Amino acid sequence: MADKAELFGLVLAGGKSTRMGTDKGLLNYRGMPHRDYLFQLLDRLCTKTFLGLRKEQQNEAGEQPVIWDDTQYEGPFRSILAAHKAHPTTAWFMLACDLPFLTEKTVEKLIQERDAGKAATVYYNEGSGFLEPLIAIWEPAALAQAMEYAADGSRCPRKFLLSQDIKQLSVAKGQELLNANYPEDYEQAKKALL
Repeated sequence: MADKAELFGLVLAGGKSTRMGTDKGLLNYRGMPHRDYLFQLLDRLCTKTFLGLRKEQQNEAGEQPVIWDDTQYEGPFRSILAAHKAHPTTAWFMLACDLPFLTEKTVEKLIQERDAGKAATVYYNEGSGFLEPLIAIWEPAALAQAMEYAADGSRCPRKFLLSQDIKQLSVAKGQELLNANYPEDYEQAKKALL
C-alpha cells in the first residue's frame, strides 16, 4: 500500500447555482448555511479544510480559509485544480455543497477506506449509476494528471476518474448522495431533515 499523503478537505461552493436560483452553499438545512455545516464536518476529519469559491463571492467568504477558483479551468475543475495548485503534495477530500443528506459516518467511511495507491477513492451512486467525483478523495498524482486533462477545456471530473484506477465505495443509504439542485429539492430535503 502506498504511503498516504496528508489529507485536506475542500467544500466546493463556487458554482453559480443557476438551477436552484440561489447559492446552494448558503441554503439552511441544519440551522446554518450548508457549506458551513459541511466545512465543520470535514474540518473534524481532515488536517486542514477550505471553501472553494469564485472571486465574485469575496463578500460572502466568512471566516473559513478559502481557495479561490482558477478560471483557467472549466466547471468543478476550477476549484479542484486550484486546490491542487495551492497544495500539490496533498490529497484532497472534494465535497460538493449540495448534499443535504450526507452524514459524518459516510464521510468517515471514505477516509477509513481510502486507498492512496489508487487515483481516487470515490462513492458510486447506485441510484443514478454514476460515480460521485465530488464526494471523493483525490490523490496528488491523479490531480496532477487532471491538470493535463482539463488544460484543453475538459470539464467533467467523472469522465476523468472513469479513465483512472480508482477505488469505488457504495453507501448504505443512497439518499445520502442525492443532490439538491432545484428549489423543490431543497423544500423536500428540509422537510425530510426536520
